[in-house]
Amino acid sequence: NFVEKLKPTDSVMVMSFDDRIQVQCKATTDRNVIEKAIRRTRTGGGTRLYDAVDDILRKQLRTIPGRKAVVLFTDGVDTTSHRASYDSTLRLAEESDAPIYSVDYDTSGLGGIGGGGTGGRGTIFGIPLPTPGIPGSTTRGSTPGDYRRAVAYLHALSNSTGGRFYSGDSMFGIAQAFTWIAEELGRQYSLGYYPSTPGKDGERRRIKAKVTEWNLVVKARDTIYSDKNHKFPQVTRMNK
Repeated sequence: NFVEKLKPTDSVMVMSFDDRIQVQCKATTDRNVIEKAIRRTRTGGGTRLYDAVDDILRKQLRTIPGRKAVVLFTDGVDTTSHRASYDSTLRLAEESDAPIYSVDYDTSGLGGIGGGGTGGRGTIFGIPLPTPGIPGSTTRGSTPGDYRRAVAYLHALSNSTGGRFYSGDSMFGIAQAFTWIAEELGRQYSLGYYPSTPGKDGERRRIKAKVTEWNLVVKARDTIYSDKNHKFPQVTRMNK
């Protein structure tokens, strides 16, 4: 349903991650291919969330031309990453020009830690959700602190890239979150600028975009980094 709400010319890449990271389909506008790719996803024995985010930002997005965005559907708890970390992926996200939209689904079974009271089990896309403490579960051994850290991570990813965080605490909540994301992706403006002074390699600067119209709200990142050519390849997106 989310894909059908996008523009026909929008390409979609589908990736999944458990203890493996898989590209289910490369960027394509073929809705049949995309739907089959989504339906191929299955639950697994771990969650390499940080490694998956690292792979998306370092490698996968570079294969897609034009304006890009990442939609991340997860409970936010990493269990099996061995290359990337919480901090390293946040830095990559800040350096990327792609907004990240996080849709958090609480699997804690503790109701509300991740923003929803799901009881830690249910079914999404016809797939049983993992239950904490059950062998093979992606959340086995996770604590309330792990879930608080997970939600903080997803918020940070979205806030630092100009995206948004959504809590999908039910099937309706998930559907609504994906609908809002699709609508927002279809009504964005891109602004570019040249700074008055060049930056050093990897230099961090703060920026702020303002509008004078009363009915506009700006949702944009507030930090940029210069690249190795001392340029700031920044794109600020305004959503009306």
